[in-house]
Amino acid sequence: MATQTELLTNPHPCRHIVFPQNDEEKALNAVSLFASSGIRKGESVVLIIADSRCEAIEQRLAAAGFDLIALQASGQLEYISANSMLRTFRLGGALDERLVKSTVSNHIKRAKASSPTGTVRIFGEMVSLLLAANEVAIAYRLEELWNEIILDHSISLLCTYTLLESGYSILPDSLERLHTHNLASCSPESDRPAHHLLSVSLCPAPN
Repeated sequence: MATQTELLTNPHPCRHIVFPQNDEEKALNAVSLFASSGIRKGESVVLIIADSRCEAIEQRLAAAGFDLIALQASGQLEYISANSMLRTFRLGGALDERLVKSTVSNHIKRAKASSPTGTVRIFGEMVSLLLAANEVAIAYRLEELWNEIILDHSISLLCTYTLLESGYSILPDSLERLHTHNLASCSPESDRPAHHLLSVSLCPAPN
């Protein structure tokens, strides 16, 4: 069974991993490991990241020796503001589900075309922003849409939830159950298995 570190370095195939936490340093380290591992493996990495975290992640990736300008120019690394994207998806208040799927799908297609291996991993935290605003129902629907996107495009996704900003002490069970793995249920290098949440794989069966 995969440990926390193994899930972050090798999240494929089609995993939807959640990391609810109250420790910003651990969250930044998890996202940095997830992104850097993908880049080193020749995958494209899309970071749909809160404005407040973008600089810290950039600093960690740069410190790891990556040429961020070159990676972004090649399309292998893309930063997207989670705050701005979420506003675009909710211009009328409600979640524009068709726009969510078409926009994210276009980003994935470009990322796959820029990946030497044709593989894409995504980090997203729009759902964390929604939980912080106590909009659990919309976060739930967005997570459902992410599962549809994972199935459609065979990508893997890491989500973090910053619980201190939400007023929740634990991630609501309704949201937790929409993920395949919960990083909070296993220590980084122990033999304790990661918590499998979904009862079925998100990947389609082979033809």
